[in-house]
Amino acid sequence: MKSLVQLLISFSMMLVFPVVSWAEEQLQSRIDSLEQLIPADLIAADSIAQGLLKDIQDAERYDYYPIIYDKLGLINYYAGKYQLSAKYYEEALSYIDPATQAGMEASIWNNLGISYELTENFTAAIDAYLKSLDFALTQGDSVSIYQSYLNLGLLYAKVTDFGQSEQYLQAAYQFFSRQGDPYNTALALQNLGILYKTTQRDGEAQASFRAAIVLVEQLDNLPGLVGVYNDYMFYLLMIKNYEAFEAELPKFSDLSQGLDNEFVMASVNTTLGEYHFQAKQQYRVAIAYFLKALEPLQSYEAVAQLSVIYPRLIECYLQLGAGDKVKEYLDKYEAFLMGKYTKESAAQIAELRAVHEVAQKEAEAEVLRVKLAQKNRVVVLSSALAGLFVVVSLITFYFLWVVKNKEKALVARSLELSDLVAQEDATDMEKEAAVPALTEAFGTLQLQELYKKIRQYIVKEEQYLDPNLKLSDVAYALGTNEKYVSQAILVGSKTRFNPFINFYRINKAKTLLRSGDLSKLSMGEVAQKSGFSHQSTFQRKFKELTGVTPYTFQRLARLNQLTEEEEE
Repeated sequence: MKSLVQLLISFSMMLVFPVVSWAEEQLQSRIDSLEQLIPADLIAADSIAQGLLKDIQDAERYDYYPIIYDKLGLINYYAGKYQLSAKYYEEALSYIDPATQAGMEASIWNNLGISYELTENFTAAIDAYLKSLDFALTQGDSVSIYQSYLNLGLLYAKVTDFGQSEQYLQAAYQFFSRQGDPYNTALALQNLGILYKTTQRDGEAQASFRAAIVLVEQLDNLPGLVGVYNDYMFYLLMIKNYEAFEAELPKFSDLSQGLDNEFVMASVNTTLGEYHFQAKQQYRVAIAYFLKALEPLQSYEAVAQLSVIYPRLIECYLQLGAGDKVKEYLDKYEAFLMGKYTKESAAQIAELRAVHEVAQKEAEAEVLRVKLAQKNRVVVLSSALAGLFVVVSLITFYFLWVVKNKEKALVARSLELSDLVAQEDATDMEKEAAVPALTEAFGTLQLQELYKKIRQYIVKEEQYLDPNLKLSDVAYALGTNEKYVSQAILVGSKTRFNPFINFYRINKAKTLLRSGDLSKLSMGEVAQKSGFSHQSTFQRKFKELTGVTPYTFQRLARLNQLTEEEEE
């Protein structure tokens, strides 16, 4: 009897293993398709992700839950639904297997922290960033280390815990210094300068800004240099150190004359207008600078700077006794503020409704899926295991018991999610009329717009296929500086420039490896056509991003092609 059971089990495994392997490939292919849709087509991406969630539940592939919930969190982040995004990231973390999926934890905790911060849950955001940092340091993940240090520093400054803010910004500065990364070292110093200015430590603020300028001067990046210099000059105006401002003005003016960057020049004109308004009381000159800055800043929706220019124009015209101009710009300023208020309030209301409706539908769909899964399982098991009733009934009983408990946990979790959202609705609706800080809106709108232009240039125009493509090339092509390009990519894709470029190169390589002309291309040619200058670099990055070597992916692609041909 024992030999017969072993024989039957071995035969069953022979039948099941090829099916499981094929199903694994199909699942991974759908995940790849999902990734390519984010953030280009969020509606289609959400549809695919919800379908995957159902399928992996039906197949009891609980190891895929963290991956799909992470994608859903990212989809809702790009859609501006930050509360729902946070809930999905929490779900992802609850299903992670520390033994096999530890590498995901730092990234997901960081993303969760961002979602918490955007919903003004600052205590939870700090806790998430700290957990992200712990995992990143353990795993040696430099990207997550960078994100955690900087996020912690800036968030502590936002909640006015300046001691902790300085600690983490200093840690970011030390980290980039050791990495030999002058631009990001300068960025950390620049943020330290802003922090020291806020805490009225003028000597340290000035030293930090000057050190940042020295670092950027070593790079061939005029827009970046003028941008950092402009922040420093504006800081001097804010502390009314006109003597230092005028000492730096000739060099600042010379640098600005050689600049061909509309947005940075608008910022420079804002600073010069502020100087003539504050220090010189030359109101006609100030108006000329502010008007030169106004149109470009309107096109970029630069809320923070526009909120300075409009009041300054009104004050200048008041000083000149130009009543008609005062009324004109008062009306424009009021329309500007009301437009932001209406737009952001509508967005908040839409998000609250979406969080509640989606969570409720999730709970209802989960209950229905459990019932259908139970019915289907009874039919399949009763027909497939009839010949092994005595032995297999014990296995079946245990299997059903485990699955039932997991399903109960899933239903309970979904219902709990719905309750949490319903409870939050009452509190969140009280905030729907509040206008978020203009400086935050400025950063988000400006960087999202720039990110669209970056994707147009790099992805649609296939600039990523250039193996020599650098951050400075993208900044130059788009008429901006490396700082804004780097921050826009970080906000838009949640990663740095090189991983962002490599993501599209690897997708190109996947396409080549799946093509019918596969046999005509060597692996070195695939690397070259994907934008990699060295085959070894290509193979290493491919393995990092996909989990398999290009050769393994090639064999899986052929196997998948043969399977599809047999089905036809």
